[in-house]
Amino acid sequence: MGMTIAELMAKNKEVAALLTEEGEGKKEEDKNKEEVAAGEIPQEVLLNLSKLREGIEKQIPGLHLIVEIIHKQLIQIPELVHLLNDEQIGDIVEIAASAAQIQITPAIKEKTTKAKVNALVKAGKEMAGRISIDDI
Repeated sequence: MGMTIAELMAKNKEVAALLTEEGEGKKEEDKNKEEVAAGEIPQEVLLNLSKLREGIEKQIPGLHLIVEIIHKQLIQIPELVHLLNDEQIGDIVEIAASAAQIQITPAIKEKTTKAKVNALVKAGKEMAGRISIDDI
């Protein structure tokens, strides 16, 4: 069973100082869904994202608690993910990855097109001596 926001905030006082109590209840959730449907990010989500950015800049430990709250908000309204910009998503992924002790590495560089063409030409030349038109 998941923790309540109050329990999460109680775990880390520095994070609790960054956060305000998240609004609960059906009316608040409906209002948030209406804002998302209109193409807007709900104010409480924006607040949590700005607090996350502030915490990253100040290097405050325990930021994964803010990410847990943002994650709960994203679960409530999945369409919200499409409204976030790359920086906001990057902040969430950065803290989630560090909390899970995951290292994200860049993709392995593939051979360039020129290198691929050269490899095919070389293979073709090697095959030319072994295969003739009569073999087909």
